[in-house]
Amino acid sequence: MLDFNYANATVRDVSLSKLAPEQTGIHGPVLAMHGDPTHLFALVKDASTSHYYAMQANEVEHEGSVEFRWHVLAKLGAGGTTYPSRVNIMVDTSRSDRRKLWVGYEEASVSSMPYYIAFGDTGDDEDDGYTNDTDIYADTVKWDANLPRVSKRYESIELETRNLGAGGRQVTVQYKLDNADDWTTLNTATESPIQTLDFPLGTTGKTLELRLTPALTSVGTTAAELHSFRLKAQLRPDATKLYPLTVYLAGKQQTLNGAVSGNPKADLKQLREWDAAPADLVFGTPDKQDSKSVILMPGSLKEQEAHHEHGRVAEYYIQFTLAEV
Repeated sequence: MLDFNYANATVRDVSLSKLAPEQTGIHGPVLAMHGDPTHLFALVKDASTSHYYAMQANEVEHEGSVEFRWHVLAKLGAGGTTYPSRVNIMVDTSRSDRRKLWVGYEEASVSSMPYYIAFGDTGDDEDDGYTNDTDIYADTVKWDANLPRVSKRYESIELETRNLGAGGRQVTVQYKLDNADDWTTLNTATESPIQTLDFPLGTTGKTLELRLTPALTSVGTTAAELHSFRLKAQLRPDATKLYPLTVYLAGKQQTLNGAVSGNPKADLKQLREWDAAPADLVFGTPDKQDSKSVILMPGSLKEQEAHHEHGRVAEYYIQFTLAEV
């Protein structure tokens, strides 16, 4: 889908393949479109099931950038056989008190007469009304912090809302970890403008999905509004084996095979190089365990001079940490 701007003669790609998250099902064919000078609507077939999505596009400005944002108004169909060639939508603004999106489609064994969805601001349509709808929710896409194979510890979520509390207005937060089948209820926010909900201790996973459900306890004319949310989490990489070592550097030392060896000045220089720029090392142990691939942890090198006398090579106590890789 392309948007042509008459004011500056520019064309933008507003296709759902570009603007909609890959995780959603709204990547099927666009079957019908209609609108008025300020509203654009589309009927989109689900990419994998026999359902339709009635969608509305709005131009949203954020930090100087203006982009289209598509919103799902309704998911239509009962899952039966549908006929994509027998669908249509029509925007009706024929009177001052009429703002209706008419939708018509055919589905096998299901009554699917055309019906309408009122749109616009409150009072724009003569049939505007309010209901306590408890099955409207917003799902996020999977969040992995761009590190899909690294575990995270989830601490809390901060909600910025309006109108919560009075009239039973609230927002329920649910979550799923690592593609779980079922949603877990975290808690319900009942205070505005800011409320923080804590995850249970030890909540960890590689990916996180959120479901945010606004609701009222009775029909009212003021909605529960969710303006933003902020998640607090911490990376938890896999555990790394560390080997803290203390060595003594001295000259003329007898090794296990009886030879005399030791060059503390050269040995210390080499350790300093590894501390500044880690290199792949092989770590062997006296008990003949399998050798391990390690690096010297940068910044872990600590030096203490043990002896420095006339006619004698300086000797050192050295501490550093090796990490298995």
